[in-house]
Amino acid sequence: MRKILSILLIILTVCLPSWARKQKATPQPDAAQVLLEQEFKYYFYQAVEAFLNSHYDDAFALFKHCEAIVPDDAAVANYLSLMYGAMNQPDIALAYAKRAYHHEPLSYWQNYANRLLHSEDSELQKQGMKVLEHICQLDHNADEAFDWRQQLYMHQGNAKMALRMQDELDRINGKTPYGALQRYSILQNQGKFKQADAAIDEYLRYEPENYYFQNMRASMYLQSGDTAAAYEQLNYIRRHYPENPYLNLAFSNYFSAKNDLQQAQHYAMMAIDNEAADADYKLELLKTTPALRSDSVQLKAIKSIVRQHPQSEPAWQKLFDLLSSDSTITDDDYERYARTAITFVPENKQWYYIMSLLMWRKQDTDSAIIFAKQGLKQTDGNEITNYRFALTAQLADIYAAQEQIDSALSYYEKALAIMPENIYVLNNYAWMLATNGGDLRKAEKMSQTTIQKEPNNATYLDTYAWILHLQGQEFLAKFYIQKAWENLENKNDQVFIQHYLVICGTPPNP
Repeated sequence: MRKILSILLIILTVCLPSWARKQKATPQPDAAQVLLEQEFKYYFYQAVEAFLNSHYDDAFALFKHCEAIVPDDAAVANYLSLMYGAMNQPDIALAYAKRAYHHEPLSYWQNYANRLLHSEDSELQKQGMKVLEHICQLDHNADEAFDWRQQLYMHQGNAKMALRMQDELDRINGKTPYGALQRYSILQNQGKFKQADAAIDEYLRYEPENYYFQNMRASMYLQSGDTAAAYEQLNYIRRHYPENPYLNLAFSNYFSAKNDLQQAQHYAMMAIDNEAADADYKLELLKTTPALRSDSVQLKAIKSIVRQHPQSEPAWQKLFDLLSSDSTITDDDYERYARTAITFVPENKQWYYIMSLLMWRKQDTDSAIIFAKQGLKQTDGNEITNYRFALTAQLADIYAAQEQIDSALSYYEKALAIMPENIYVLNNYAWMLATNGGDLRKAEKMSQTTIQKEPNNATYLDTYAWILHLQGQEFLAKFYIQKAWENLENKNDQVFIQHYLVICGTPPNP
């Protein structure tokens, strides 16, 4: 029995791998090297965090420290390249990009190739193309590198190589709409229209239900002037793919090409009324569809869009823009839309401003104040925006009209804190101070700013003249009130005539 065991032990010993037969001592890492690696990792992640948080001075210092620890680290070199580039030191940026690429080409080729290709030196540009070729050799599925090469060949007018790159992209990604369009574009630019059309047909055979490409075939017929073929294609789509969401738009473009505006607008509105399409797509139609160019048709279309998509803030913004340019819109129309908009997009400040203004016109000052203050709540306290200023200035004017002097002065002060050079508020604030026992020196300074910016504005000249009169500077007051009268359009302004009479002692000449 012992002999058998001995033989087995010999066999096992012979069959076992060398590492099992003779266990070698695992070399222990150098303690200093371990500490160095730990130090590098610590400072590297600190540098990245500083970089991502836009603390660029700190990031730069930390990356330079990392470089001193590990001079050939590719990631550090790439970051330093980016930072030297931002510091407008392109040569150093390129050197670091090259270092990163040399150590890890598949990870850092984009930065290096980009700098080479955007150089004004033709030799460097050639090197950039070689970098892309090298990456495609290293990784046959590097679709981004193949795409870059295609764009460059297209720019150079090298259609043969651009098509070859498209073949590679199709191999990597399969047939895609983008790839078909690229192939179509390349062939079109070469004047190979039949081959370009064939590229679209090929994709349609691969994916016949691609709605965009179905319509594109009709568009190509229109561009070539074959309206009959375009109409036949559109009717084919209508019979076989009536759910195509772009079909009405395609019909609209067809009738626009035929100069049938009525039919073109009819189909364009059908595209707008399609509930399956989202608001952004419909807003884009307003910009790009020929049949929707007139203001009246656009207003009709945008009203339909906000009815279907009441929570789309851009749609309400577009409606507001169109309403502002329509002289037939009444205050009641504005109020109806503004109240609806506030319900669905309460964060939009403009509707509060409009409602406050409308209520003030109706002499409902309490509601005007409420809407203005609600609008202010929608803005951040430190945010300087046109609407925050407008709402604040409007509150000041409302309080001034109600003769709530302290509140008016307070809001004028807040408005100027947002826009210190606004001459409208400067004038009103100066007038309030002057006519309510306020600081005349402050009022004069503000009023002087207004006439410096608009030296022929009769209202601002009148304010300045009155402040000078209250200060006892009658000579200057007379000069400015006379200048104001010269620039006054409404010579029947009784308040102005009274000021002139008080300052000059005689009424102004008509």
